[in-house]
Amino acid sequence: VRGNMKVLRGEWRIERAESGIRLFYEAQLEPNFWVPPIIGNTLIRRGVSHQVEGVVQEILARQAAARNRQ
Repeated sequence: VRGNMKVLRGEWRIERAESGIRLFYEAQLEPNFWVPPIIGNTLIRRGVSHQVEGVVQEILARQAAARNRQ
């Protein structure tokens, strides 16, 4: 796999919760290029957050589709 990250390790965890489930994502990211520390961390967090939100939306969409098939 090619990309612009020197290190990209992530872990997903799913736990039961009273109201459904909790989804956790923890990652270690190191870009393959220089990034100003304060700005870079914020931008990377924002990008990862956006991607995780997309995963959550896909989970919810599939859940709704499965309910509609029942």
